[in-house]
Amino acid sequence: MVFSAKIGNETLEGITNFSVKDDKLFLNELHLQGSEPNKIGRNALWNVAKDLGKQYKVKEVIIQGGRRTTGKYKGQIPTPITIKID
Repeated sequence: MVFSAKIGNETLEGITNFSVKDDKLFLNELHLQGSEPNKIGRNALWNVAKDLGKQYKVKEVIIQGGRRTTGKYKGQIPTPITIKID
């Protein structure tokens, strides 16, 4: 899945392998990118995950980020994140 979202004046682009099982949406190997470095934070990630969770009518979104390609943690795989959907 490739997606794009507008957050304020910033455009967030992402790519992920996704699957739905029971009441969970899994975003595997998620990669996000903004138009400028350090413009996309956790808040934007949570908002996108909650929006996708509502669209797919699930109770949880589980994000497993892809191997980092830039930054301080380049080459590392982030810890999975679980986001509850209201």
